[in-house]
Amino acid sequence: MRLQGSMGSVWMRPDDHQLLEPLYVLGLTQVNGRDVKYGIEGANTGTRTLLRIEAADTAVPTRCEMRRPPQP
Repeated sequence: MRLQGSMGSVWMRPDDHQLLEPLYVLGLTQVNGRDVKYGIEGANTGTRTLLRIEAADTAVPTRCEMRRPPQP
């Protein structure tokens, strides 16, 4: 399953139903009105995206060996 979410492309791996989405690394910095517009909880400090890693680049191989229970 693949869909376009608010953070980008999100997909579910069929092998183990793991949901994979982009990974963001954020840093705290002063609100400057350009790339940091809002402070956290009224403070003059907000978050800036430092790095975005695509979902496909974070996926590691799975070794899921789950045995499903018998169907009734």
